[in-house]
Amino acid sequence: MADTYTITSQAPDMELNNAGTGFINGWKVTYKVTSGAANNTVGSVFVSDDDHNAATVKSLIEAKIRDLGEIATLGG
Repeated sequence: MADTYTITSQAPDMELNNAGTGFINGWKVTYKVTSGAANNTVGSVFVSDDDHNAATVKSLIEAKIRDLGEIATLGG
C-alpha cells in the first residue's frame, strides 16, 4: 500500500533565494503521514507563489515521504 498523508496547514511564508541576496515569497505546506513506514511523521515543504498548485505540492510531498520511508527502514 502506498503511503498516505493529510495536508494540515498552508501558510504564506518566505525563504532566502539561492543566491542568498533576497527572499522568495511562497507557501509553507505542512503535512502528516497517515500510513506506511513513515507513519505519524509531520513535515513541510516550501513552494514559491508561482508553484503553489496541487500538482507541484503533491510531487514535493510524495518525494519527501519516499525518502522518509526509506530512512525509516534503515538498519532493519
